[in-house]
Amino acid sequence: MESNVKISFIDADSPVNLKMQKITIKGTTYYYMDYDKSTYEIIKNLKKALVTSYEDGREKFEAKDAKFVNLDEALNKKVIAIELEGEK
Repeated sequence: MESNVKISFIDADSPVNLKMQKITIKGTTYYYMDYDKSTYEIIKNLKKALVTSYEDGREKFEAKDAKFVNLDEALNKKVIAIELEGEK
């Protein structure tokens, strides 16, 4: 099931907030958005993320590592996709 979430990269020089889709594939949760080169260039070296759900505002956790993954083939389009490690 897909859902909209807000991903904030909190180790950026200035706030970077992205609206991403949450998707679970084979038991692993990923977050993705349509590919945008300028956005990717800004966030590609950032690691620390804060996730807040748009649906009800209750799902909120900090992730220590945002690992970029390739979901292009699975989603049949070019996307920016991350898998978050260290959810708490």
